[in-house]
Amino acid sequence: MGNGASVTTFPSIVVAFRSFEAKGCKLGPELCAVEIADTSLMTGQGMHGSPSRAETRNFMAAIGPDFKSHFVDNTPIGNTDIAPTLAHILGVDLTKGTPGGATLSGRVIEEALVGGGKAPIVSKKMQSSLAAPNGFKTVVDEQLVGNTIYIDAAGMPGRVVGVKEK
Repeated sequence: MGNGASVTTFPSIVVAFRSFEAKGCKLGPELCAVEIADTSLMTGQGMHGSPSRAETRNFMAAIGPDFKSHFVDNTPIGNTDIAPTLAHILGVDLTKGTPGGATLSGRVIEEALVGGGKAPIVSKKMQSSLAAPNGFKTVVDEQLVGNTIYIDAAGMPGRVVGVKEK
């Protein structure tokens, strides 16, 4: 591909490492998850490589004249929302000069901006594969804001923090 254009591929397979809540921890599974993986990281050092809720539930903060002060946003937000939001604040059109007027996958976090209005409508969706002969199935728990998808957790129920049965 020329002119700086690139195509982001989608994975053929996603691995959800086994995770569970550490015994005796009183902070809940999202803050006390133990993950079985091939790494030397210790509990609490999150490697952000698994779709467990302990890995996908992150903290984000913004400060400045364009953001509401002392505002807590319970609407799903992800890293993909940063560029569209900053471009909106700066008045930059990110599609200008891109082949075919490409768009980003995130959204402008308008509810967090001064004068931005109410939080958008959030819908929840759970998808599940058919069960294998041994009962194993994969579940994806997601939230949608408009066309933007936020994966909360994915994997086999009972083997990955945050993945529940339908």
